[in-house]
Amino acid sequence: MAPTSLLGSLATLLFGVVSLVKPDATAKVTNLEPVDAAGRSEITTVFGGVFTTLGIFGLAGEERPVTLVWLGVVLARIASFRDQEAVSADTIVGLLVEIGILGLFLAPEGDDDTAAVEVEVPGADGDD
Repeated sequence: MAPTSLLGSLATLLFGVVSLVKPDATAKVTNLEPVDAAGRSEITTVFGGVFTTLGIFGLAGEERPVTLVWLGVVLARIASFRDQEAVSADTIVGLLVEIGILGLFLAPEGDDDTAAVEVEVPGADGDD
């Protein structure tokens, strides 16, 4: 697993776990206002359940579904901006964070094995 994918998976898992344990903190960060315990339960279920599961998938090496979900999140965020009232400093920061996490999964792995290429030079070992 590429270090960037590991970092993205850990960030995804952290967001999910915080949402499970502290739904009010997630509500504040996402500008949601749960009006009662049922609302907090929805935050716990959706944000906590989905992002915890995605983080575990990523850590297990199943990066493609995690990448696709983050791509969907970025595209949905951009689509939400068709409502001009949705464009705010908070939602722009949210978009930048989401693009950043998506970028962690899309970053090249930098596999060192592909850089080492053996080239056979005729006559280099004394055999012509």
